[in-house]
Amino acid sequence: MMRGVRRGCVRLKGAVIGIDDEDDSTFTITVDHKTFHFQARDAEEREKWVRALEETIFRHGSKMRWDVSKPSPTMKDFDQKVSEADAYLQLMIDQTRNLEEKIETVVDPQEKIKCQIILEHANVSTSLKKTLTN
Repeated sequence: MMRGVRRGCVRLKGAVIGIDDEDDSTFTITVDHKTFHFQARDAEEREKWVRALEETIFRHGSKMRWDVSKPSPTMKDFDQKVSEADAYLQLMIDQTRNLEEKIETVVDPQEKIKCQIILEHANVSTSLKKTLTN
């Protein structure tokens, strides 16, 4: 087949973009258990392709509407969201500890049961944090 001839279409929904450390101009798109190999002119062009493809995959994979007038999210944005999520999770862990201490002092059996139910739900989040950080 001649170079530059269209050979088909690649579905991007659920696709994963890969780059090769050994060759700075190639990249792959893996979707539906198939891997498609692409080659750009150089590293700069590959970076543009990869960024555009990742933005498209994100946009189509997201349930929300994409506002093209706003810049696409960056790694800094992602890191900030992760930090915020970690802070909220830490608050929940602290509140869980406070709840554990309160349960020890509660005298009313119905109130104690309510607190224990809340604590069980909170412990799920605590175990989620352990899973994510390991």
